Amino acid sequence: MDYSTNAQIAPSGAFFGPREVNCDNPFLTTGNPTIGRAICGAALGTSTRATALIGKRNTEGGPRFEDIGFNQLRIVTGVKGDISSAWSYDASAQIGKIKVANVYRNDVSDARIDDALLVGGTLANPVCLSGNASCVPYNVFQVGGVTQASANSIGIPLVQTGTVKQVVAQAALTGDLGAMGLKSPFSEEGIKAVFGAEYRKESLETQPDAAYIAGDGAGQGGPTLPLKGSYSVRDVFTEVSVPLATEKAFFHDLTLDAGFRHSSYNVPGATTQNSANTWMIRGRWSPIPDFTLRGTRNRAVRSPNIGELFSNQQVGLFGGVDPCAGDAVGAVAGQPGTGTVNGNTFAECARTGVTAAQFGNILVNLADQYNQFVGGDPNVQPEKADTWTVGAVFAPKSFLNGFSLSADYWSVKVKNQIGTIGAQLILDDCLDTGNATACGKVRRSNAAGAEGSLWLDESGFVRNLLSNVGTLKTSGVDVIGSYRTNIGENKITWRFDGTYLDKYQPQTIDCAGLYGSSCGTPNPKYRFNTNVKFATADDFGVTVRWRHFSGVTHDTEIDADSRGTVAVPDRKLPDMNFFDLLFSVPIKDAATLRLGVNNVFDKDPTFVSGGSGGSNGNTFPGVYDHLGREIFINLTADF
Repeated sequence: MDYSTNAQIAPSGAFFGPREVNCDNPFLTTGNPTIGRAICGAALGTSTRATALIGKRNTEGGPRFEDIGFNQLRIVTGVKGDISSAWSYDASAQIGKIKVANVYRNDVSDARIDDALLVGGTLANPVCLSGNASCVPYNVFQVGGVTQASANSIGIPLVQTGTVKQVVAQAALTGDLGAMGLKSPFSEEGIKAVFGAEYRKESLETQPDAAYIAGDGAGQGGPTLPLKGSYSVRDVFTEVSVPLATEKAFFHDLTLDAGFRHSSYNVPGATTQNSANTWMIRGRWSPIPDFTLRGTRNRAVRSPNIGELFSNQQVGLFGGVDPCAGDAVGAVAGQPGTGTVNGNTFAECARTGVTAAQFGNILVNLADQYNQFVGGDPNVQPEKADTWTVGAVFAPKSFLNGFSLSADYWSVKVKNQIGTIGAQLILDDCLDTGNATACGKVRRSNAAGAEGSLWLDESGFVRNLLSNVGTLKTSGVDVIGSYRTNIGENKITWRFDGTYLDKYQPQTIDCAGLYGSSCGTPNPKYRFNTNVKFATADDFGVTVRWRHFSGVTHDTEIDADSRGTVAVPDRKLPDMNFFDLLFSVPIKDAATLRLGVNNVFDKDPTFVSGGSGGSNGNTFPGVYDHLGREIFINLTADF
């Protein structure tokens, strides 16, 4: 399989990092002496170098593009057969390999910007002081001062390649123990069992180019380093199904199922090696054929994936606010640390590392983006989840044949959840409570010109590494309905799949019906897909589908610990509805042509500002349809 994806984002630029400017720069002395005096003061016109915070997107150079190509190979082989009338075997192996090439085009180079800001000569004939032949002086001090040649000269591509490999081998024995006389006295069906073992190994290696490694891409947030790691797991498992009673009065079917799996993990570089046990008990009771009650108690495990184990620890960005950035209100002249910033006192901000001199003088990031230190950890432990499900199925055949309705309540509690606490939650917790653990994760910059900042320099960040952060609780109800009937020789089919989200609590607040800095992507209380299909006797079909997501509210409206304000349009995202249409046309006996239109009415998802909780492209493509109207055609042929 060979495929690719392309993305476009806003232009890169100089994002307010402290940069040196020579005070005899003609762009300052002649071009804009007002700004020159603001930067250099009395040193304007001398060879003195001053530090300035420069913020300028490379709009002249155009947007950034990311091209990601995937090449995937997968080989599967296996063998299965009967050992006896009661026992059979099934063994298989697979090898998989994915190669990835990531080309990030039209970022800008921090080193080239720094070079192009040190300028000599005259306003009419500026030259780079470095003498670098590829350097073009960069005039950000006048409107329209950046030439196309200058914009082009600071642009760079970034390239990263990577390979993921997977090897899986498993074997299982399946037995019908009824042939050996093992069965319930109330059932004619025998006990069935499976015994097996599995081995899996995964490895990952990435190789960024020199510019990625050096962190020279101004739009990257920090260096991207090479990555290499692998892990393996060995499993043994068994499952058993016991029909307790069948075809008896009030016991048309009573069955108990159970399963157990032991997993042993080997993670090179980890100080401890992990193992985990999972198990399942499931029962179903059908007093009559039309009605079934069912329930499951399950212990599940999710081992950390290779990215969670080995991803590089580095500085990146998070969407949020610094509660201690901005001007001080009510400050007393000559008395540092007086007044309030965003309603917070100096004593509160001091918990996050702010000094009296910095209080009221920390620059706000207008894009609501701040630094966090993120990455994986080979010592991350497996997640463990306890799951309950209780439900019923109603499928009457005597008076409404073709109709089925099921409803299941589910409840999941995850322990040792793999994830991050969240940079904003860490920062707010430190500010509000002085929690030593939280405050120890907040590191404010001490770089010249960026003192106290959490974004102007990479030395300022909130430490937010992956770990087993705590628990996740979620519960809800799934409803599935379907109906099939004939009208003459034509068939009509209806299906409904819906979920009610009662609770989703990844941290301290219930995020059901919310989204934002704490809750992340939208978590609608209600969502469903429903479709109706009409098919003629010769299999010509038309299907209409309706996808619905209930509205969500920004979590700052609920979470008292959240800081700052949310743009009014982002406080409530409305209900979203998308409609799809599919036609299927049979071509002779061996082929079917399908023509479809997703999002028929070209409905746009609700757009949000960049600081509203991890949005991508100012919306949430993982939840809502973001492609607009999409037309596709498909031909299926049987040989």
